[in-house]
Amino acid sequence: MSESVVVAPQTPPAARSPLRKTVGDIIRSMGIVGGIIALVLVVTWRPQPDPVRELDSAAVASATATAADFEVLYPRVPPGWRATTARFEPTAESGDDLVWFNGWVTPDDQFAAVVQSRAENARFIAEQTLDGRPAVDDVTAGGAAVAGWEPLESADGSQRSYVKTADDATTIVTGTLPWDQLAGFAAMLAPVGGSAADPGSGESS
Repeated sequence: MSESVVVAPQTPPAARSPLRKTVGDIIRSMGIVGGIIALVLVVTWRPQPDPVRELDSAAVASATATAADFEVLYPRVPPGWRATTARFEPTAESGDDLVWFNGWVTPDDQFAAVVQSRAENARFIAEQTLDGRPAVDDVTAGGAAVAGWEPLESADGSQRSYVKTADDATTIVTGTLPWDQLAGFAAMLAPVGGSAADPGSGESS
């Protein structure tokens, strides 16, 4: 008699979890996409340019001097200062009077500007000084750089200004500089000669 052979039923391999498959595919896809994005960033990255755009303000000053009915002033700044603004046009508070505005950025990223106009009203001065209020500067009283200038400071203390009205024109030097440096900026001002080739002032050597 032959012996019976019992064959044990084979257990089918465990089915792969659909959830596990989906999660794994998502992770792999994210890895691929992330790699592509990183590659694009590496290829297209460029150093950010200096946000301060320098311009030839001496030429604008010369043109302004030929058109203005007051003596236009321009600073003899030391090396490293960059002119960022130069314009001759009315402002919201100057009425019909044109305004000479010349702004500079210092090597340590402080701002200074000279502003001139026939406008003398309080609103114009407040506009240019950020509602400046009478202030006490820390520069020696009667110093040559500040004689005849009225110191004003914005309410938040971020902007300091010297204001002077003479010869039917208002002149303002203003900026984020400390009082002594702002006074030094005022001392740099000199009349413009009225010629683009010889503006009468400019960067000092």
